[in-house]
Amino acid sequence: VLEQALGKHGRFLWRLAHGDDTRRVEPHRDPKSRGAEVTLAEDVLDLADLDRLIGEHAERIGEGLRKMERRGRTVTLKLRYDDFSTITRSRSLPAPTDDPAVLVAIATGLLRDGTEAGQRPVRLVGVSVSGFEDPEGPRQLVLPLGRG
Repeated sequence: VLEQALGKHGRFLWRLAHGDDTRRVEPHRDPKSRGAEVTLAEDVLDLADLDRLIGEHAERIGEGLRKMERRGRTVTLKLRYDDFSTITRSRSLPAPTDDPAVLVAIATGLLRDGTEAGQRPVRLVGVSVSGFEDPEGPRQLVLPLGRG
């Protein structure tokens, strides 16, 4: 039936569904992101509490990125409200980072500018970093020069 509906691909899907797959398993792939999230025991309305959680996530993520020797360009905030609706907000940076202070600044900015946190109770908060720079490729240096 699958082959009639999907052609050769239908037969392939049938084989996969029955555990017949000769492709090599690649269990150790390079990670594409690093993140942390927590489902809260009680819904949270206070922005200061959410800021604190974001700070804890950012510290954990920054430490993980440094251990992985990775820096990422895109910071994503994930929120789940008390009605279980889930949203994500992201911002890409001009240069990759593993700095928790930068992650906090971006994620709390996303919280305030792109969500209803503080007006709607939040049940889950998460932060992640993606868009890793190529560890083998050239690295953009940031010079501590003032503007102006």
